[in-house]
Amino acid sequence: LHVEEPLEELVAVKEVERTVRVDVGERERPGAVERRLGGGRAGRRALVPEHRDPLERREQRQRQRTLSDVLERAAQHYRQALALNQGYVEARVNLASVLRNLGLNEAALEQLDQAIALQPEHAVARFARCVTQLPVFYRDQAEVAQRRAAYSAALDELCAWCGRPETDVVAAAAAVGSHQPFFLAYQGENDRELQRRYGVMVAQLMARRFPEPAPLAPPPEVGERLRVGF
Repeated sequence: LHVEEPLEELVAVKEVERTVRVDVGERERPGAVERRLGGGRAGRRALVPEHRDPLERREQRQRQRTLSDVLERAAQHYRQALALNQGYVEARVNLASVLRNLGLNEAALEQLDQAIALQPEHAVARFARCVTQLPVFYRDQAEVAQRRAAYSAALDELCAWCGRPETDVVAAAAAVGSHQPFFLAYQGENDRELQRRYGVMVAQLMARRFPEPAPLAPPPEVGERLRVGF
């Protein structure tokens, strides 16, 4: 946010930042809202195993309702920011993320389309538009096929954009971690080819961003214990 923007806009955005901070004193990590909400109101009951203690199930559902309310307030504040400045692309991209977490993928895609129309080289918006083709829940198998085809087409478009010589590879590489096709596995299909295309795109993008290989760590001494991390 630039300091020359209206004070009312700054207040609205600060209110959004305060609202979406679910845990006191701690921001949500990337994807945490999605993991906790699980795709919106429609999926709340499915997320609570029925074998749990009834009081525990009630408490869990109440927390999920509370999170939905927080996200809806966040969406309201982002809309207020956009009412002050329709060209505020960051607010539009963030609103799309909130809408997606509420399970409103179509509304999220509308916001992302507008963001890209305003700023075609916005890398995060382009990655978000691709991944937002993947909801958590589906009405039937026909919708799975429809969403899968939409994601495949969006992935082709994203691959083409990332591969252009004029694309800002620094911004594009930084956007890779912002939105990832985590929910593709929820479709229960063979994702090998789609994941291969996504992986090739990311590998080629990173190769352009970091043309020189990173130096290798020195080999361990004989008998030295190794620390393995996952």
